[in-house]
Amino acid sequence: MEFRTLEFTGHGLRLLDQTRLPQTVQYVDCHTPSDVYQAIRTLVVRGAPAIGVAAGYAMALAVKGKAFSSTNDVAKALENTAAYLKSARPTAVNLAWAVGRMLAVVRQHVADHPEQVICLLDAEVARIEDEDRQMCRKIENTASHLCRTAPPS
Repeated sequence: MEFRTLEFTGHGLRLLDQTRLPQTVQYVDCHTPSDVYQAIRTLVVRGAPAIGVAAGYAMALAVKGKAFSSTNDVAKALENTAAYLKSARPTAVNLAWAVGRMLAVVRQHVADHPEQVICLLDAEVARIEDEDRQMCRKIENTASHLCRTAPPS
């Protein structure tokens, strides 16, 4: 059985509640940045890469379905969300990196229409997640190879 640490459902983020493992497999649904903040703070989501991906999705959720009159308004909303999220785990490097990456998208497209920028944010967080999955596969493949070639102890 494959467990997904996190999954974006289109309406929110579903997180595997790592505080319940290994006794129980339970998921927590997050629909707002505040929900993700709580999940990060309470260790529902653990591990630097997963925290970063979750924070990226929290940034996307902060602006999803909202009407903005300018991209500057999108940027202001995301800057506030970024500061809030980073306070959940101030030393989490991947969290700060992911929210910074999402802010960079807005800053690079400040002249674009807000709806277009929101679409770009969705694409960016999907890339962040995909990059994390690729890295995990590389680790898995390397570990598998090392296990097959390691001399018996």
